[in-house]
Amino acid sequence: MILRAVFLFLVVFFSRFCLAQTNDTTSKKSLIKHIRPGFNYHLQVSHLDIAPFLSLNLTNRIQTGIGLNYLYHYRNSIRKGKSSFGVNIFSKVFITPKIFTHAEYLYSDVAYLNQLIYEYTRVRKADIMVGGGYMQPLSDNIVCYLMALYNINHSTESPYKNRILLKAGLMF
Repeated sequence: MILRAVFLFLVVFFSRFCLAQTNDTTSKKSLIKHIRPGFNYHLQVSHLDIAPFLSLNLTNRIQTGIGLNYLYHYRNSIRKGKSSFGVNIFSKVFITPKIFTHAEYLYSDVAYLNQLIYEYTRVRKADIMVGGGYMQPLSDNIVCYLMALYNINHSTESPYKNRILLKAGLMF
């Protein structure tokens, strides 16, 4: 499953080189110019979610990327003191220069409490999240954004407690 996700990202990532209409004569410099690092912070009081990522601007309106997720559950949760790890692949389509739609595939290794034997086990869970957001430039090189996502296949094994996620982030 994770190999499929990585393969899909690589196909999308390297499709940038296959576009026929390009005016760039220095494709290596052009590619580096379109890759932007950043990080997300999930807005919830029961856990800390840090998610660094790399994104690639395929066109002026389409952006794709890959990221890492780390969640630490520190209070008010059956997973208190436990961590979850994951990787994600995402894509953004801009409706206007500041408003975008977002789709994300998250594959994570989650600490899950088995209610029958009251023991924690590690489970692997795939989540698909869709939504939208608003992006605001802070300077020429820094952009902040806020987005709301809906977890389509949420379950008790999901790393996030709620179906609706609010994420804030910076992109450099």
